[in-house]
Amino acid sequence: MLSRVGQELIKSRHRVPASTAVSSPLNQFKYEMINPVIVLDEAAKSEKLWDGLFLKGRFSTRKDGD
Repeated sequence: MLSRVGQELIKSRHRVPASTAVSSPLNQFKYEMINPVIVLDEAAKSEKLWDGLFLKGRFSTRKDGD
């Protein structure tokens, strides 16, 4: 199942192959690696944006340090 033939079989059954050698929609998009330092530095900004978008302006009950 891990050989190219096995992975092609998995793809033919409309499943996602694990091998990147077999073309699938999941290995055809551009991705970008994120910098964890920037993510941590902007955590408060991201949380405020998330709260505004998904909590309808009600801020979460999570306290700093949780």
